[in-house]
Amino acid sequence: TAEEMIPLGIHEGKVEVDFEVGDAVMVTSGAWEGTIGNIKVINQGKQSITINVDMFGRETPVELNFTEVKKM
Repeated sequence: TAEEMIPLGIHEGKVEVDFEVGDAVMVTSGAWEGTIGNIKVINQGKQSITINVDMFGRETPVELNFTEVKKM
């Protein structure tokens, strides 16, 4: 519960971003670190975006958290 998380220092919060569909972003952490892609979908509820990355010569959608990317 939220009450149990407070003593542990865990706070539930929303990340505010100024991303828009079509913006170029760079992945700053995780398996795709250093990858650059354009935002295809923004999901405010899950606080995530979807970008397409080139994998084995194909465009593949990858879902990332807001905190894993920075705007270019």
